Amino acid sequence: DNVLELHAVYGVDSDDDGLVDDWVDPRTASGEFNLTTLMSGTVLASSSIDKIKALRVALILRSNLQEKAQDATDNPFTPATLTLFSDIGLTRTRSLSADERRFRYRVVEATVPLRNAFLAPRG
Repeated sequence: DNVLELHAVYGVDSDDDGLVDDWVDPRTASGEFNLTTLMSGTVLASSSIDKIKALRVALILRSNLQEKAQDATDNPFTPATLTLFSDIGLTRTRSLSADERRFRYRVVEATVPLRNAFLAPRG
C-alpha cells in the first residue's frame, strides 16, 4: 500500500572473495549485468548471476491524503526531488511535479543479502 515506485541495484562480488565490491544499476549496466545478458541462459549469464551477492532496494512511499492546494503552493511539504542510493555512489533522483508535491513522501532503502547464492555449488 502507498508504494509509488520500487528501485533496485545489484551488489556484485567482482573478485570472488564473497564480499560485495561494487553496486551495479541494472537499468544502465552494459555487458555482463545487462538484463538481456543475465537472462540469456548462457555460461556467461550463469557466471554473472553468481557474482550478484546482494540487492539494494529503495521504495518511494507516498501518503494517501493530498494536502490542500494553497498550503502546498505556499509551503510545499516535499522537496522537488527525492534522492535514492546516495550512500553507495549510485545516486538516483526522482523529480516531482507541482501536483505530486501535494503529497508527503518517504524513501526507504534496504539491503538484502542473497544467502542462497553463498550456498549454491560453484562450478
